[in-house]
Amino acid sequence: MQNWRNFMVKVMTQLGEESNLTRDIYPLVESMANKGDLGEKWKARVRTTLEENSSDCDAYTGRYDLFENKSKGKGNWALRNLKKKKNGTKFAIAPTDLNWFEQLRNEGYDQSPVNFWTPTPWNIKQLQKGDKLFFMLKSPIRKIGGYGKFIDYQNMTPSEAWQKYGTNNGVKNLEDLEARTKFYIDKQSADNSYNSIGCILLDNLEFFNNEDFKSSESYLGVNFPNQVVKIKYFDINAKERKIPKPKDLTITEEFISQKSKKKKKTKVNTNQRKGQQKFRDDVLLAYNNKCAITGINDEYALEAAHIESYINEKSNHIKNGICLRADIHKLFDKNLIGIKGDFKIFISPVLKDKEYTKLKNKKINLPKNKDFYPLKKLLNEKFKSFRR
Repeated sequence: MQNWRNFMVKVMTQLGEESNLTRDIYPLVESMANKGDLGEKWKARVRTTLEENSSDCDAYTGRYDLFENKSKGKGNWALRNLKKKKNGTKFAIAPTDLNWFEQLRNEGYDQSPVNFWTPTPWNIKQLQKGDKLFFMLKSPIRKIGGYGKFIDYQNMTPSEAWQKYGTNNGVKNLEDLEARTKFYIDKQSADNSYNSIGCILLDNLEFFNNEDFKSSESYLGVNFPNQVVKIKYFDINAKERKIPKPKDLTITEEFISQKSKKKKKTKVNTNQRKGQQKFRDDVLLAYNNKCAITGINDEYALEAAHIESYINEKSNHIKNGICLRADIHKLFDKNLIGIKGDFKIFISPVLKDKEYTKLKNKKINLPKNKDFYPLKKLLNEKFKSFRR
């Protein structure tokens, strides 16, 4: 497991409330992790991760205060300030260097925070941990290309930033970082006599595909003028926000299986899937932003699952998709949760936790519009691989 901290945040988010380490957390960790990622002493790693990232424990490292352990000795844990994080009041948009964006989108980043650097200190004060910073890609694009969740803000020299974050600065080397910050300082005639850059530290980044870039008006309901060269804050519940109503979904052509076009030994990374963002938007809209199996309606926990595995852009058809909670999606892909053509839910005997076994023999929640129902023949075909 490369990043236990982020993984445990996802686990505790799925649980959603105070949960017992043995009874609740361990089983969900085991079901959500990829085969072979855990290792022999994974339970000790889970416990250590919780303790090192909780100010309630002696092992707390002092960096990330993510988990609560109020009732010591009972093994009960919760995600700290869960409600507060869900009900944040602000988000921000900032002009984004195209090279920074492309390198991180194409090359990826490691488990440490990503540094959204600024050529001069911006001294961020209005964002709280978990608030979103949206990337307004610079000219000639001028559209939102993704976002990250705010962790912290620091000022440091380019050398310090490179030493601490490396390629997570969105650059290939220190010389590149120094040259690009100098370029913007000279361009804006900014004073940087103190030789410091701003470091907006982000986690849980999402980078959109080119075809999924959106204007700030259509995506967020706010205006971000061209003249703004630094960060701009917005209130989530501001009256002036004009979020357009989603367009009516329509199906222009029926879904045709793409299996015959699948190439042997080809693995498609999620970031390389064309139309993935639109597919997710359409599927969530069809299912009214509710998991078809659990009914949960937290948009941040929902994903669009393919019934027939993604092969090409034509795989992104509403009838080949189901809206599922993230952990349910993973289990569906692993054939530990199955859905037959009559929309009945099956749970593999491998899953023992009541969180999942209670779903057995229920039927999925379907879209109001029958045109968006998942194709029965696809469900039946996938069910052939269900792990009985």
